[in-house]
Amino acid sequence: MDKNDQKKIEALRHRIGLNNHLTDAIIKEITDAPYKMAEEVIKELDLSDIVTEEDLDDIKTNFYFKGLGKLHIPFRRVDRKNKQQKSIKISNKKRWKN
Repeated sequence: MDKNDQKKIEALRHRIGLNNHLTDAIIKEITDAPYKMAEEVIKELDLSDIVTEEDLDDIKTNFYFKGLGKLHIPFRRVDRKNKQQKSIKISNKKRWKN
């Protein structure tokens, strides 16, 4: 995001705050809250135990952001990440073995 976009966003937040008798900081907290919540939930996820698509479906980690769309975790990416981590662990064991 460039400086002009950032200035536009700040001006919009300020205008919203003026219309609702709220400070810019409060408006920023309100507009950033859904994304902070999603970030916290995603950081807490333990995807290393996911073996099948059904395991991933049990977690139910879909987020819907108005104007942006759906944020979800596809199984193939989780599977690829787990395989990469597994191969890294194996290669590290081989490398540091006496």
